[in-house]
Amino acid sequence: MKIDRILNVNGKVCPMPAALTRKMLKQMGSHETIEIVGDFDPALVNVVNMITKNKAKVLEQEKSNNYFRVLAEKM
Repeated sequence: MKIDRILNVNGKVCPMPAALTRKMLKQMGSHETIEIVGDFDPALVNVVNMITKNKAKVLEQEKSNNYFRVLAEKM
């Protein structure tokens, strides 16, 4: 799958990862994809919620110790 944008939120804590996700989603066009990576695990839930609130859907999601990755598509 082609990834149109990458958002690296490493080093950012809540609420910044979700806020930056929202900002990027607003700049995207329909059917563009975004990969969001970060190192603050608690932010994952907020990032996923922000994706669904902004007319996008989560395609993939992975999490491990101090790392998360989300792939989403703007609808």
